[in-house]
Amino acid sequence: MTKRVAWFTGEPSVKDCFTPHKVYEVVREENTNFSVINDKGVQNFCLKKGCAHICYKDWVFADVVEEVEEATTEIVEQTDTKPKKWGEWIENTTGKCPGGLKRKQKIKLKWSDGDKFNISRPHDGAWYVDKGGVNITHYKVKLDKQAKLKDVASDTPKAQEKLKSKWTKNTGVCPVDGNVKVEFKRRDGEKVTSLSKDCDWVLSGAYWNIIKWRLVD
Repeated sequence: MTKRVAWFTGEPSVKDCFTPHKVYEVVREENTNFSVINDKGVQNFCLKKGCAHICYKDWVFADVVEEVEEATTEIVEQTDTKPKKWGEWIENTTGKCPGGLKRKQKIKLKWSDGDKFNISRPHDGAWYVDKGGVNITHYKVKLDKQAKLKDVASDTPKAQEKLKSKWTKNTGVCPVDGNVKVEFKRRDGEKVTSLSKDCDWVLSGAYWNIIKWRLVD
């Protein structure tokens, strides 16, 4: 089951209402605005860009696939011959997207508030290690997509190497955490390197619009 979620990386205007990096389910969405249930359990009307609830900053959005708990019964017995679909849970220790994950790859996330769901674009995930908010604590990879995956927290030199990011089309919304360094191509052909929070991701037809971007190696 797919659902629409939103989060932000700055500071809330009222700390009791919203928490940085916490994933909120979108209950209503329009072109420029949407609604979520805040930390007090009240439905809030928010602007996608320049929202007053988060000090006039922009929200980040994603479509996620919820994990559906499978019903079990004592009558049906599990056999060792059935192939495993998922790998083992791996702890998120670095606050970065683990090396070895492709840009499009189905993984399962476990969050510090107990929530679990699947995503298909690992590099767009909020891989923060922040004890003050809701964070990704563990992840696992679908086995038919896994190819010698290693966590970047490993002591082996190969695991410490950064994979070169591929160029990705700009969708008009900041795709990563604001403090991540990115290189982007503008409509006029110029290449620029900057922190993602300092980039103008809006597509308006202007010559300075970001057409493609990638992570800085």
